[in-house]
Amino acid sequence: MLVFLIARLSSIRPCGRRILFGSLHHNASHIFNSFSSAAKSCVTYRLKQKQRDGSITISYLMNSCGLSTKLAIDISKRVNLKNTHDPDSVLNLFRNYGFSDIQISKIVQKHPKVLLMKSEKSLLPKLRFFQSIGFSCSQLPELLVSKPLLLLPSLKQCIIPRYESLKSVLDDNQKVIKALRCPAWDFLKLDARNVDLNIKFLRQLGVPQSSVSSLVTKFPGVAFMEHAKFVENVQFIRKAGIPTFKVLFIRALYVSSLTKKSTWEFKLDIFERCGWSRDVTFSAFMKFPFCMLLSETKSLAQ
Repeated sequence: MLVFLIARLSSIRPCGRRILFGSLHHNASHIFNSFSSAAKSCVTYRLKQKQRDGSITISYLMNSCGLSTKLAIDISKRVNLKNTHDPDSVLNLFRNYGFSDIQISKIVQKHPKVLLMKSEKSLLPKLRFFQSIGFSCSQLPELLVSKPLLLLPSLKQCIIPRYESLKSVLDDNQKVIKALRCPAWDFLKLDARNVDLNIKFLRQLGVPQSSVSSLVTKFPGVAFMEHAKFVENVQFIRKAGIPTFKVLFIRALYVSSLTKKSTWEFKLDIFERCGWSRDVTFSAFMKFPFCMLLSETKSLAQ
């Protein structure tokens, strides 16, 4: 069979070969042109679809969320609405929970992807949870306006475990609410394992619950810091001679956690230039810990 095909091809005259290859070239060109036309049509469709989606998004942000044209255009680059059903459900749920149009608008500005959330499946359980732990109808909108990213993580895997850890430390929902409302709090970035170890260590040293609560609510960055570094700072304050049962102990711990060793030496040198010995400086620190946070200019002016 192979010999026959070779012989058959060999017998084709040059003219026949030109006809054969010419026909193949023509067919290939036709196929390529058809494919190219289809590809262009697909790209054009997608561009039109994207423009249509963008137009829907901008229009919705302006008409339903109360954003200016400029803001709507900017935010449309961060979120793309395919329809208005899901966003409408989100806005209606917020309104049912007492959020004003201005508050909703601020949340959308900060976290526009909230409009893509499933209202019943994802958003509603979180609103119910925050309400269940004691947030009032006025406090809940204020919380989520200031910290809309609280709506982002999983309720069961992230929010509830952190809440339970915080509740075990503060032992009072109202104190938990106060902590969550604190501007310095970044609830989602704090490691619950650290705070458990740190608070346990403080209690072993006789630090009263009132001081523990003060630390967690006012200085969360210290309460949740890496345990080894936390212990180091606590031991430093104890060596300075500040009793653990005094409120000043927590303030001094805060100052110590913000100040590197090199900075301490620098500040001690500044006070020495003012005529203070190191003992006098430490005595001042024990009475007014925040003196070590003064700038060089203010320190010299004292």
